[in-house]
Amino acid sequence: MTYVAGSGRWSVTGATILTDVTADLQGGGPTINYSVTGNTVTSIINTVAAGQSGTVTFQVNINAGLTAGTLNNTANYAYNDGAAAIPAVNTNTFVFTVNQTASVTSNSTTAAPITVAGAAQGSTVTFSNIFTNTGNAADSFDIAIDTLTLATGTTAFPAGTSYSLYKSDGVTPLVDTNGNSTPDTGLVAAGGAYTVVLKVTLPASATGGPYSVSKTATSNFDPTKTATGTDRLTAITANTVDLTNTSALPGAPGAGATGATIITTNSTNPGTTTRFTLFANNTGTTGDTYNLAATGLPAGWTVIFRDAANTVITNTGVVAGSGNKLVYADVTIPAGQAAIVSPGQSIAFTVTSPSTGATDLKTDAVIINTIRSVVLTPNNIGQVFPGGSVVYTHTITNEGNVVENGVAGSTIALSLAESQASGFTSVVYLDVNNNNVIDATDVVINSAANLGSFAINQSKQLLVKVTASSGVGIGVVNTTRLTATTAGLINGVAAPSVVFATDATTVISGNLVLVKAQALDAACDGTADTAYSTVTITTGAIPGACIRYQITATNNGNANVTGLVVSDSTPASTTYSSTIAAATTLGTVIAPANGAAGTISATVGTLTPSASAVLTFGVRIDQ
Repeated sequence: MTYVAGSGRWSVTGATILTDVTADLQGGGPTINYSVTGNTVTSIINTVAAGQSGTVTFQVNINAGLTAGTLNNTANYAYNDGAAAIPAVNTNTFVFTVNQTASVTSNSTTAAPITVAGAAQGSTVTFSNIFTNTGNAADSFDIAIDTLTLATGTTAFPAGTSYSLYKSDGVTPLVDTNGNSTPDTGLVAAGGAYTVVLKVTLPASATGGPYSVSKTATSNFDPTKTATGTDRLTAITANTVDLTNTSALPGAPGAGATGATIITTNSTNPGTTTRFTLFANNTGTTGDTYNLAATGLPAGWTVIFRDAANTVITNTGVVAGSGNKLVYADVTIPAGQAAIVSPGQSIAFTVTSPSTGATDLKTDAVIINTIRSVVLTPNNIGQVFPGGSVVYTHTITNEGNVVENGVAGSTIALSLAESQASGFTSVVYLDVNNNNVIDATDVVINSAANLGSFAINQSKQLLVKVTASSGVGIGVVNTTRLTATTAGLINGVAAPSVVFATDATTVISGNLVLVKAQALDAACDGTADTAYSTVTITTGAIPGACIRYQITATNNGNANVTGLVVSDSTPASTTYSSTIAAATTLGTVIAPANGAAGTISATVGTLTPSASAVLTFGVRIDQ
C-alpha cells in the first residue's frame, strides 16, 4: 500500500486537511500532531478528556501488480493515563483482500505481426507467439485460431490450408487441460510467459500472398480479457522444375531453357527407336511429382518413357526438393518415314506437377537419315522363234525414304544391252496401266523424264520387248540386261548403286513363254490373298506367312512343244507348304514333303500351239 498525500482528516477539525508535516500542531482544545514519514503515519493527540473520543482517517492506494491475496494492517497506540506511561498496544488487525485480476498480452499484433518472408508450396510454416500473463495471479489461457482478424494488407490463407497448435517445444500438440474443449496453455504464473507454436501447412497448388492468421489467447479466469497474436507470410513461392538432357543440374544441356530452342538432336533411320536422356530437376525446396508428356510428334511416331531400370512410366514419382529423376524418352520412328534434314523434327518434352502446377518444357529434335535405294526385279527366262519377240515384265521400286527421279538432285536412267551383238533388239516400256501387255497407253522410256518421279516405296512396272531377227539360229541364247542408274546428290547423300535385271531368251523353233507370278498367303491356308502378280510383295511377307507361286507356260509358236517339264525350287529361307498341294493344269507334279526344301516339277509333255500349262504351289517363310 502507498499513502495518499493530503488524505489525513481528524474528526475534531472535520474536513480540514491535516498537513503531513512533523511537529505541526493542528486543531484547538485537543491538538493533534499528524505526520507522515515514508509509509508510517503518526498521530499525537495532546489530551483526551474522560468520555471523549475522536477519529483519525487517511487513505492509501493499493500498489499495482500485487499478487492476489490478503494485506494485514495493524496499528499500535501508546498513552499516559496521568499516573504512568502505557507501552504501545496493538489495535485490531484490518484484513484487506487483493482481488485477482486477469490480463494477457502478445508479442505480436495485427499492426506488427510475426513475419516469415516466403515458403514453398505444400510446405509447413512455423510461427511462435509469446503470450504473457500480466494479471496478478496464475491463469490459463485458451488458444483459438482466428482466420478473420488479419494483418493490414493481407488476406486469409488459401482454402486447403491446415493449422496445428503445439506447445513451446514445437513438437507436443497443445491440448485442453481444463475440459472446455479448447486447447490451452495450462497454468501460467503471474508475470510468466508461454510460447504457443502454430504450424501452417500450405496447399500444394497455392501461390501468392501476403497472407496472415491470428491466435487469440483468452483468460480462463476472466474471459473478457484476451490478447491476439498475428502471423504473416509474405509470399508462397511456387515450386519450380527444370527439364534437362544428359546429366542433372547444374550445367546440364537445356538447363533453364524454355520454348522452341532445340537442345539435343539425335539422328536415326526409319523403323528404329532413338533414346533421349532426360532429367527432371526439382529446383524447389519441397518434394514433388511430375507427369511426363511429349508433343509435336508426326503421325505414326510414338514416345515411351522409362526409368533407370527401363520400366515404363508416365510419372516421375516423388522427387525430393533439389533432387532429380532420370527419365529415358524412347522415340520410335515408323518404317516408312521420309528423310528429315537438319534441324530435324522437333519434339517438345514436358514435365508437369499435378499438385503444384510446376512445369517445364524442353525441345529436342530427330533427324531422319537419308536412305537411297532403287530395286529392279526380277530376272526372267523366255523363248522366242526367229523373227519373233517376247515381252518380259520387271518392277522398279524406290525403297529409300526420299523421292527419286524428276526432283532436284536425282535422275534414274534406264539402259538396255544385249549379250548377242547382232540378231537381237530390245525396247523398254512403262506399263502405265499395269496390265502386263504393251498397248497404246504405254510409254517408250528413252529419258528419265519418261520414267517420272518415284515417291517413297512407289513401284512401277516395266515391259521389255526383246525381238530376234529372222536369221538367228535355233538354240542361240541372248541375255538382255536392263540397267537402272541413279545419279545426283539428295541431302548430301550419294546415289545408290546401279541395279540391273536380266532376261535370258533362247531361240527355238517354236515360241514357249514362261511367266512367274506370286501372291501373299498370310494365313497359310493355301489360298492367295490377292491376284497373282509379278510385282514385288512389300508388306506381309514375314516369318510364318506363306507365298503362293504361279508359273504359266504358253506355246506362242505354230508347232507342238514336246517333252515339256516346268520346274522351280523353294527359295532360300522357305520350305514347301502342302496345305493345298502343288498342282498343274496339264501333266503331273512332283513336290518335296511338307516343311522340306526342294524342287517342284510339273511334267507337262506336249503343249500345242496357243495352249498353256499352269503350275501352282506354296512355300512357308521360315520362322
